[in-house]
Amino acid sequence: MPGSNASGTLGNGSTNDSSVPVAVFAISNAKAISAGSTHSCAVLADGSVKCWGANARGALGDGTTTDSSVPVAVSNMTNAVAVAADTGHTCAMLADGKVQCWGSNLSGELGDGTTNDSSVPVTVAGF
Repeated sequence: MPGSNASGTLGNGSTNDSSVPVAVFAISNAKAISAGSTHSCAVLADGSVKCWGANARGALGDGTTTDSSVPVAVSNMTNAVAVAADTGHTCAMLADGKVQCWGSNLSGELGDGTTNDSSVPVTVAGF
């Protein structure tokens, strides 16, 4: 993944920008990936999700708000089939048809009926 890397968005363990693609640290079995404006996430073959980059409102889903230049595991995520990263929040579709989201929730983006940010996945109402 090439580009800006101020918050570790490239996932290669550094914060150095790159004009050429770089390998994401310790990701070799991804089956889906999504890149937001400041963070990215991958669904791995075992159904887990790992994210990296900016994490100010919990967009990485690891229970913290600490940026990471290497992939971190999303809390309690074991059966994801797809992921979508946006500006400040992320959502995953699970194998059972449920959807979970985490991160910024200023306008209700997480779909849980609140406007509270969450640094761990919450289930979207109605799925």
